Amino acid sequence: MADLATETKFVTEEELMALGSDARVEVVDGVIVDLPGCGLLHHIIAGNLFDPIDHYVRDHKTGIAFIHGLLYILKKEGDAVINARVPDISFLRKEQVSPRVWEIESFPRVAPTLAIEITSPDDNAEALLRKVRDYLGGGTAQVWVVFAEAGEVHVYRRGVAQVHTYSGSDVMDVSDLFPGLKLPLSDIFSLSELDEA
Repeated sequence: MADLATETKFVTEEELMALGSDARVEVVDGVIVDLPGCGLLHHIIAGNLFDPIDHYVRDHKTGIAFIHGLLYILKKEGDAVINARVPDISFLRKEQVSPRVWEIESFPRVAPTLAIEITSPDDNAEALLRKVRDYLGGGTAQVWVVFAEAGEVHVYRRGVAQVHTYSGSDVMDVSDLFPGLKLPLSDIFSLSELDEA
């Protein structure tokens, strides 16, 4: 019987690029994993979070915020991509957005400063924690996990063991990334778009 280690073929950046812009995939332990589609609640919450962050970083010229689809190379060994993740929302500080850091036509080879993951009802808790560890291990400063149905946000900080949980009428303290920005949970989980339809 052949050794499994010799049968494993790790994916390269070139192979990922060849999948095309419509491919929704991540790389976990060198293996390409398809990403499922997202429901309406997921997209509304993503918009509620992205809009204030995007406005803030544009107004203050602190970097760039991205929504859906940007694949970050978090870990490589030689040409092989070991871990690559696609956050629902991400933020890169200005100093990370440079041709010296990554080629504009390719994937960022840096971890996002902030990665936001919005959960879906079928998300696996262990897989979600693995994502958090991949981001933090790759250099991400903060990971926010948004539990859409529970109306909670869990904030993980690099180098800090304690997870901060926001719920109910809390207002998120995001001053270490976005000084002066307030993110009330009532705004994040607002479904006003549906009420107005």
